[in-house]
Amino acid sequence: MDIESGKGSFESQDLAKPPSTFNRGFFEAAALLSIWSVLVINEGAIRLINTNPSGGLSVGRPAAIFPFLGGLFEVAFGLLGLYLGVAAFILRAHNAKVTKIAMVVQTVLGYYVFAIFVFVIPSFNASNLDAPSLVGLSLGQSRFLIALGVLTSFQFCLALQGGQFVFMARLVCAATGRDFLKQKSGARMRAVFWNANLGLAGLWTLITGILITTNVGSGRLEVPFESAPNVGLLPGMTIVTGVLMMSFAIMGIMVAMMRMQVPKLYYAAAGFVYLFAFLNYTIVQFGLLPEPPAGAVALHAGLVFMVVFLGPYFVHVSEREEQSTGAGM
Repeated sequence: MDIESGKGSFESQDLAKPPSTFNRGFFEAAALLSIWSVLVINEGAIRLINTNPSGGLSVGRPAAIFPFLGGLFEVAFGLLGLYLGVAAFILRAHNAKVTKIAMVVQTVLGYYVFAIFVFVIPSFNASNLDAPSLVGLSLGQSRFLIALGVLTSFQFCLALQGGQFVFMARLVCAATGRDFLKQKSGARMRAVFWNANLGLAGLWTLITGILITTNVGSGRLEVPFESAPNVGLLPGMTIVTGVLMMSFAIMGIMVAMMRMQVPKLYYAAAGFVYLFAFLNYTIVQFGLLPEPPAGAVALHAGLVFMVVFLGPYFVHVSEREEQSTGAGM
């Protein structure tokens, strides 16, 4: 195979076929791992800086040292994934054992990051709340709003850390030719899983919008609601975003389970849903705030891409698996 010119069998190779080391699946996994890892580094760096380490790491509740370490760990396994991805994609240098070790490191550090930012800090925020966060909400509803943020963040962060892990596994699979962690045969299962993850993120977003609209107001609010990653002044847009995410996720699950040829409309819908979600979670909602936090906008931009991308990607991969299996029969 002529890799430099792209001639030969490059186009026809993927993870579902016995590979040479450098095949389509190898470069695809390496490229996506690199992209994912840059976004992981971005999130970790923002979180690390937001702890304001110059002000001391023992202040706050919980102490700033805990989110500081979380941000540091996230940058660390982001860099690890980036080095592996770039080395494989550009230098064609890859060692399956090293990648497997990196997966273990990413998992261990990732559990800490996940626990701190998704559960521990929001739990402290809820316990520290002694008055309603918005006029129209009760104290219980305000804490429920925080809980909805926890649930939405869970789905978003699952896409971030889970996606990086998956692309490391796909890199190992493509390089060795083995069905490592079902990377050759499990695309349909992953398509259903990641679309379900998107759908749940949409569900929590929808409930957040309904809660605010019902109790606070349906138009442009005077005071922003905060249920990160849902933050802003337009709860109606939050509702529409949730409906779109859920609808697209259901479509993806149906397409994957029916083993049908994926219609082009599906991928066009993916682009539309991503664009609308991006606008909701970043520049529209934050752009209306008097003092928008730039770090949060950058962080959300990466998370939205990851939570929307994984479902359609694995729908596409599952279709490739079907075509490869059919051609081999």
